[in-house]
Amino acid sequence: MTATIDFGRPQRVVRLGGASERFDQRSLIVGTVLAVALVVAVGFGLVAGDDGVGLHQLVDGLTGGGDQFAQYAVRGLQLPRVCAAVVLGAAMALSGGIFQLLTRNPLGSPDLIGFGVGSYTGALIASLVIGLGFAGMSAFALIGGLLTAGIVYLLAYRRGVGGFRLVITGVAISAMLAAVNYWLILRADLDDAMLVAQWGAGTLDTPIARNWSYLLPAFVIAVVLMGLLAMLSRRARIIELGPELARALGAQTRLVAVALPVIGVALIAVATTIAGPVAFVALAAPHIARRLCRSGHTPWTITALVGALLFLVSDIVAQRVSALVGGSLPVGVVTVCVGGVYLCYLLYTEMRRSRA
Repeated sequence: MTATIDFGRPQRVVRLGGASERFDQRSLIVGTVLAVALVVAVGFGLVAGDDGVGLHQLVDGLTGGGDQFAQYAVRGLQLPRVCAAVVLGAAMALSGGIFQLLTRNPLGSPDLIGFGVGSYTGALIASLVIGLGFAGMSAFALIGGLLTAGIVYLLAYRRGVGGFRLVITGVAISAMLAAVNYWLILRADLDDAMLVAQWGAGTLDTPIARNWSYLLPAFVIAVVLMGLLAMLSRRARIIELGPELARALGAQTRLVAVALPVIGVALIAVATTIAGPVAFVALAAPHIARRLCRSGHTPWTITALVGALLFLVSDIVAQRVSALVGGSLPVGVVTVCVGGVYLCYLLYTEMRRSRA
């Protein structure tokens, strides 16, 4: 993926403490539209459950008016799920944007190069082998993701980490870890195996994803990581120019080159702990954000909004399909379908571009 620099659009800088973000006029318009669409999707998400609560009961359910069932359906069941979809979707999108930036490869996504699967392996070991609780699963998910990232970077390193080498190595490591995950599930008790198998498909229909005692710590960690990414955003964009040009410009990128992979793995680990290894959100969201902004610089805020909207809409679709056909459809199935179609489109456009 080659970097493009747009010198023709006036930029506006938004600063908050030590963090800053650059927007051009198109990015501001895109961000506003995405924010409005996300608010609308949140409204539909709060009444998307199979409980008969409609939009006309939404305000009463949120404010405590109306019948108690509407309050329980909106505030007790759907509100945690919607908040999880928004925060975790943004976390996955930012993680994908980080690794696509570092590898300068459109396929450099944590779910393709194995970091998400590594986090899932760590969580499975903590849950099925050691018997730890949520805190232990979260810690092991982060450790699993970091170890996987270290192994992939070590195997792909040859006078630097090339984007193509990193992706191929990550796909191989991901396949091996997936086999380990299947073995861990097969040797587990039936009830535990059924629960983690559903979780492994990527779902928000679990007790963890609807329990504030689990969600709030995950949200705090995700917001802190996003804040760190915002503080590093100015230096992070220099990496997109390539290591040689960055050194020629005298930019100090060592700290960023070490911190960004850690932040990216931590973001995908937080999302994996709550929702499981949801596929293709981290891959598709940064691409969609770049195509919407159409500039050399895509603000992290736009990437986060696209990820949140994509994950939330996919979860709404999963809930409505489940209500129509019965059973429980994991949101990961919907994101795989959406992401698979987008990946085919991406490969087709890249082939056309290479032939031109």
